Amino acid sequence: MNDSKKESRLNIIWPAIVIIMAIAVIFMVYQNYQLRKEIIQLRSRPYSAGQIPSAEKGDIARSFVGFLPDGHEFHFQPDSLDKPVVIAWFSYDCEPCLDALKRWNYLAQEYPDQIIGVETENWHDGALFSSNEAVFQVLSPASPSVKENYQVYSTPQTTVVLPSGKIGHVKHGVPYENSIAEIESILGGSQ
Repeated sequence: MNDSKKESRLNIIWPAIVIIMAIAVIFMVYQNYQLRKEIIQLRSRPYSAGQIPSAEKGDIARSFVGFLPDGHEFHFQPDSLDKPVVIAWFSYDCEPCLDALKRWNYLAQEYPDQIIGVETENWHDGALFSSNEAVFQVLSPASPSVKENYQVYSTPQTTVVLPSGKIGHVKHGVPYENSIAEIESILGGSQ
């Protein structure tokens, strides 16, 4: 009789242990997901305006060389522009860049030859999106000094370079409606 009581207790305890362990594993996976999401947000969060050195309107834009996904070189020469150009700075693991990408794609549809994207980090397996989602040219800078020259310390960042070779607009973070309207007025030539 004692053996049957022990066996019936074991029949009750083992499933309970398995259920508790399964709940613990699910909880740990969820915590890991939340932590990873928070790390990605912290890595891509723009600094506040008072903390970040910034290229400003009127600064001289510098030329640079980058590589297109097919490996060809892309030479950006600000002093030889005939139209304003938007440089969309992003990284593939930047969650706010996904929202910015939609706005940059909108600009690229309106002004197809006036926007280029520059990825600030290398693409990796955990990337949130790929350059295939952009409707504009995306390139990798040939040198880390490109980011320093344009003072890109957080992503997303939008820089407009004028035909005069000067910077006409800088927006740290996602370019929302007001910034998009200002960029459109520059690209359309009303500024």
